[in-house]
Amino acid sequence: MALLAPVLPGAGLFALADENEPARATVYTGTGQQALAKAYPDAVRWLTLNDDRRVLGVFFPTLKEPAKGAVLLLNDAGETAVSGVNGTLAASLARRGWAVLTLGLERPGPGLQRLLERPSSASSTEDEGDSAPNDTSVMIDVAATESDEDDPVSRYKSHLRDVLGAGVGELKGMGYERVAVVGVGTACNYLLELDRNGSESVAVVWIDPAFYPAESDALVDRLMAAEGVRVLELEILTSDAASAGPGRQADLAQAGFSGYERQRVAASHPPQGLDGETIASRISAWLNPVSDAD
Repeated sequence: MALLAPVLPGAGLFALADENEPARATVYTGTGQQALAKAYPDAVRWLTLNDDRRVLGVFFPTLKEPAKGAVLLLNDAGETAVSGVNGTLAASLARRGWAVLTLGLERPGPGLQRLLERPSSASSTEDEGDSAPNDTSVMIDVAATESDEDDPVSRYKSHLRDVLGAGVGELKGMGYERVAVVGVGTACNYLLELDRNGSESVAVVWIDPAFYPAESDALVDRLMAAEGVRVLELEILTSDAASAGPGRQADLAQAGFSGYERQRVAASHPPQGLDGETIASRISAWLNPVSDAD
């Protein structure tokens, strides 16, 4: 099944028309859904969300039986379900005995992007030193907490939580009880948004993660609260950016979180199609450490 045809980059899921306007979310179809649906009619899976909107995934059935499990693969912002590394990564995992459902992630508009990239309140407090917050800042914090439903970042994350839940639900509906969630780049910010109903252990893989400040600052607490979760971080050796991986690893070790593993991988930054085989080998070996024919 050839799923590596050229695809269209995303144009922005939640866009803010003007930085001076009140923040509001606007939905666009920027992940090439219609083009993919026409190109691969037998492979697409339409996922219905809680608001009755639909998102498109591309399904790669396992090529080795019995199946080891299933993988939900969320691509980087601006990428489609099969662009970048996703297509070859999914195909390589399928050859190793994993069923894979891939999803694109539309790029946030400029206004929402600024909100996502702003320093977290924790970082701002640290920058201010020991000075006590004034009454105005306390009131703003309370107001922000009370109006999460009107916050575009909260709405964006709620939408992605819905997408992830629909993806996992689709795979479990096919009979796969063991489902791992994998993200590329900025998609790694949202994998912990998945509602696990407090019961199942979940395997999470971050590929070349690019965490926003607020997500990075909350990461240790969120992982400590996520009972049973295991995390593999695949750090790209060729990245020019200073890696936050060692610091993350140290913070998690200090907090007593034992489910984290960091591996360094020789791949492009960001990962491309040619890197799919190498990355799939790492993921499959970590998910299924028992020796197989990888």
